[in-house]
Amino acid sequence: MKKFILLLSERRFEVFIFFLLAALYSVIVIKTQSSILIGDENRYIAHAKAILNGKWTPEDNEMWLWNGPGYPTILAFFMLLFSDIITPVRLLNAFLLSGAIILFYRTALNGSSHKAALVFSGFFAFYILIWKSLPYLLTEILTIFLLTLLMYQLANFKNSIQNWIKAGLTIGFLCMVKFVFGYIILLIILFSGFYYYFKRGEQFRFIRNSFIIGFVFCTPWLGYTYALTGKFLYWGASGGTTIYWMSNPTPHEYGEWMDLSFESALGVKGAKEGYIASHGAEIHRIRQNFTRVERDNEFKRIAIDNIKKHPKKYLQNVWCNVGRYFFNYPFSYYPQQPSTLINVFINGPILGLILLLLIPSFRRFNVLPAHIQLGLVLFLIYSGVSILVSSYIRMFYVFIPCLFLWFSYMLDKITFHFNANHNFNLNNDKPLGN
Repeated sequence: MKKFILLLSERRFEVFIFFLLAALYSVIVIKTQSSILIGDENRYIAHAKAILNGKWTPEDNEMWLWNGPGYPTILAFFMLLFSDIITPVRLLNAFLLSGAIILFYRTALNGSSHKAALVFSGFFAFYILIWKSLPYLLTEILTIFLLTLLMYQLANFKNSIQNWIKAGLTIGFLCMVKFVFGYIILLIILFSGFYYYFKRGEQFRFIRNSFIIGFVFCTPWLGYTYALTGKFLYWGASGGTTIYWMSNPTPHEYGEWMDLSFESALGVKGAKEGYIASHGAEIHRIRQNFTRVERDNEFKRIAIDNIKKHPKKYLQNVWCNVGRYFFNYPFSYYPQQPSTLINVFINGPILGLILLLLIPSFRRFNVLPAHIQLGLVLFLIYSGVSILVSSYIRMFYVFIPCLFLWFSYMLDKITFHFNANHNFNLNNDKPLGN
């Protein structure tokens, strides 16, 4: 068995596994993809066309400054290569996910045994909820790849300007793909600087410098948004509608995001009619009287007012966000779905492990490898922001590589036992450090 595991660690076998997984994921893409663009796919395509026309964002409309130029830039590159980009870009998802799994395995070996790394690499490869994103032009697969790459770079860090730049480019591009990381990057810079002041170390020097370079990478975009809005550190204009829906005080509506035309509610009996009755007049007023950043500000003003007047309803929506984050449930007006049970079956044990390992992890946080520390901190900040503002299960599973690296390390290094008083304690006889 040991020889077999060592065989799996050879690079030539990794190449074989990469192409085997890429083939599997490619079949999933080809068999399940739709010929019709759905939801955010249209927005990313429109943004890519704007980039090819020399603009960083589409013209003034409801999707103005809605997302960063990261993913649309990739789409624009494929538009230059292929007349029909849809299938090639979707197939790119298959190779990005396969590459993420190989990087995950190599990263897991830094602190975990071959057996633990192999087991959790398998869990990652066959975590079927991620497969749902494979046939779509969405950012989730790219985000998974970038987060895994960042963990790999930190686990194999060497302090040099070249390596700082490599990791910084990964961080910066991640922010350009998903704006939420733009706000998180500032918190991490402050946190790493504060922590580094009390505990100096090469790994935290790497984290601090890489994140600073990542922020510098984002400054052209921030300069662009400042020129358009007059606001510093303005990543995008999507925050207003997001917090507006999250503050939704309407009974029997649970705070999930809805587009301003209510088209996302089509196909659900009574949903569009319900949203029009409760929000139609307000949204029509805002759409008619505000444009660009003023519209974003007005949505934020209403949201803050809703939270002040209906704090219990906001907390209820936050609680519903927890359900949507881990299990994709509940949604306003939507009937119960049997697929929810699949989400509970898969993510229930993961949530259980998160809760089980948090206390021992923070008790001995200082001896965790730096990439595990960073992954855990990123996940907690990201989860907190998402649950307070807007969350769906696809936002949760982008952090599966960070979580599985944490699980692999912790379960490989610690054991639990019941003492004579039947209290659940950490067995300190087996250290966490290497």
